[in-house]
Amino acid sequence: TQLRLAQRAAQLLKAGGIMVYSTCSLNPIENEAVVGALLERCGGALELADGAHAIATRLAGGCAPGMHKWPVLDFALQRHEAFEALATSERPRGERRLYRASMWPPDPTTHVAQQLPKCVRLLPHRSDSGGFFVALLRKLRPLAPFPSPIWPRAHPSPRALAAPLALAPARDAHRYSRISTHLRKQLKARLRAVAASCREGG
Repeated sequence: TQLRLAQRAAQLLKAGGIMVYSTCSLNPIENEAVVGALLERCGGALELADGAHAIATRLAGGCAPGMHKWPVLDFALQRHEAFEALATSERPRGERRLYRASMWPPDPTTHVAQQLPKCVRLLPHRSDSGGFFVALLRKLRPLAPFPSPIWPRAHPSPRALAAPLALAPARDAHRYSRISTHLRKQLKARLRAVAASCREGG
């Protein structure tokens, strides 16, 4: 969800604009993993801006760079080196469904991984505050209309497209229409009352 929200914000951002992605968490899966996946999916249209560390140090008294590698643990605190290892493990299916490949660190040789240290981690023992994460992102050009790679649920499956639409029975449609008409009448009556009150007060 955080990744989709971040990408939607990036789509709305004007080219040349600055976007801040921030959380009150030090969990890299909520922080660097989201930023890394966002950079990958935007295909070079976003970059991490320089200078955030200097500003954070001046305002908060100290910070640490973003992480470019981190462990991913299951509910039993067992480490999994890759998404495929967890997906084929003996962990319960409901637990395995909570994980996404984007939660794992990017390849350390990629440009995305090399950018992640530009993120800012505000640590409680350095800034006398709670833990915070900040990433300053600059939009270089408009984004593609669809994310790359395509989100698993971004488009309906052929089976869903082929399934017939489940239409409500005619009697239900008539009932909903009556309810809608009743609500419109109530709204009009209230608006008339408010208008009359305003005229009297004026």
